[in-house]
Amino acid sequence: ATQEWLQKKHIEVMEGPSQSPDLNPVENLWRELKLPDANHQPQNLMDLERIFREEWTTILPEMFTNPETNDKKHLTSNLRL
Repeated sequence: ATQEWLQKKHIEVMEGPSQSPDLNPVENLWRELKLPDANHQPQNLMDLERIFREEWTTILPEMFTNPETNDKKHLTSNLRL
């Protein structure tokens, strides 16, 4: 049903590997957050939340304002021609 709907709406679907976390936008976000790392060693849940909020402010707004462009660049860099 989903494929049929996409075809009716003339939406082109790009086939990709079924298990590819490096192409998943959410995984890219987690990589940007860099939690936890050597500089951040939370001692409790409140520390973890504080670190998360601090790291969240370092993410560039462009990552969210035009995800299609970012995804295309990332996908293209992962394609083997």
